[in-house]
Amino acid sequence: MVSIFMVGSNCRSTYATILSALLSFYAAMQIMISHGAWLARQYSLDAAALGLVALVIGCFDLAASVAVSVFDRIGKKRSVLIGMCGSLIAYLVLPSLAGGHNGSGRHSCGPHVLRVQYCRLSPPLLSEHVPEKRGQVMTLGTAMTMIGSTLAGFTGPWLYLNLEAGALAWTSAGAIAVALGTVVLFVRE
Repeated sequence: MVSIFMVGSNCRSTYATILSALLSFYAAMQIMISHGAWLARQYSLDAAALGLVALVIGCFDLAASVAVSVFDRIGKKRSVLIGMCGSLIAYLVLPSLAGGHNGSGRHSCGPHVLRVQYCRLSPPLLSEHVPEKRGQVMTLGTAMTMIGSTLAGFTGPWLYLNLEAGALAWTSAGAIAVALGTVVLFVRE
């Protein structure tokens, strides 16, 4: 059982990458879990409009997958750092979202959707850390991101209901800041 955690010679960097993935996924999922309620409450969106938002987010996810190939040319670590810095900025500006009015006098949620989506972008780094144990490392990474998702399932709704959307953004910003520091200090490409 303990052998699953033995990843070999690059273990410090591998574990740091897994931790940063857990924190990044936690930060994004905390927002994602609550964003539907947030949009419905703040912008009075109905089910059809929320479905359109989900479609837009899916298109962003597809674009992010394609961007990973492009960013791979500048190096995986550098592309992850760029993505994390962008996510950190998005989390920090999320609470100040005011939203503009559309023609009907209702607030437009477009800028909010774009900021929420940018919080999700984070190119992969984990798969190349220990090539001879790629399956094991990816399994550990996936398990840890699922732990991050589970934690976000508890904290995200609680924070939103009790402390409003700003608390979601600040705790997600804190998690991504720790992840960013972990990558800078401990991850080798």
